[in-house]
Amino acid sequence: MDFGPALLTATIEETAKLFGVVWLLWRRRYRFELDGIVFGVAAGLWFAGIEDIVYAYSALGSADSPESAVSSTLGVVWLRLVTSFFGHGVWTGLICAAIWRGKGGGAPRWDWEVVRAFALAVLLHTLWDWAPEVFILPVSLVGTLLLRERIQRASESEQQALATLGLARPGEALTAEGLAERGSWPCPRCGAVAVPGTLYCARCGAALTAPADETDALGGADGPGRLPYSSE
Repeated sequence: MDFGPALLTATIEETAKLFGVVWLLWRRRYRFELDGIVFGVAAGLWFAGIEDIVYAYSALGSADSPESAVSSTLGVVWLRLVTSFFGHGVWTGLICAAIWRGKGGGAPRWDWEVVRAFALAVLLHTLWDWAPEVFILPVSLVGTLLLRERIQRASESEQQALATLGLARPGEALTAEGLAERGSWPCPRCGAVAVPGTLYCARCGAALTAPADETDALGGADGPGRLPYSSE
C-alpha cells in the first residue's frame, strides 16, 4: 500500500474506533485515565475482530482449492490474532488515555494532548499499513511501551487520588469492626469506602447512607445523633 492511501485508511479507522467509546465520554462515573485505557483497548480489539473476519473471508474467496482455502484462511486468522494486540488495541488505548486524562469527572475536552495522541496513533497505524515487513516490529514495540508507560502513570494517579480522598479500593479486605471504628460505610453502588462525614461517593457520585442498624442506634434521622451520611 502506498503512503497516501495508508495515511487515509489510518485516519478513517482511528476516527471510526472512537465512535465506540463516544457515548461513554459523558458518563461521569468513569473518570480515571485507566478507565479510558480499558475502553480504548476494548474498542480497538473489537474493531480488529471485525477486520479479521473481513480478511478471513477475503482469503477464503481468493483460494484456488478447498485445501488451500483452509490453510490460507487459518494463516490469515492466526497472524491477525497475534498482531491485533500490538496494533488497534494499543493505538485506540493511547487516544482514549489522553481523552480521559483531560476529562476527569467532567465533560470531555478536546485539547492538544488528545490531538497529539490521535496524530501519534495515526502515524503508527500508517507505518504499519504502509510497509508492514519493515515497521511492524518497531511500531509494535514503540506502541506497547508507550501504552505501558501510560498504564503505569494512570495507575499511580488513581492510587494517589483515592489515597488523598481516603478511599479504599472496591474489594479491599475491610472488616465491619474496622468500618465502624472509622465511622465509614461502603458505597452501595461501587463499594468504595468514603471519608467520614461526606455525603456522596467521590468515585461514582452516589449518595451515601448509613446501615439500618446504625440508623436505629442513633435514634433515626430525627434522633439525638446526627448521621454522618445522608441520602438527602
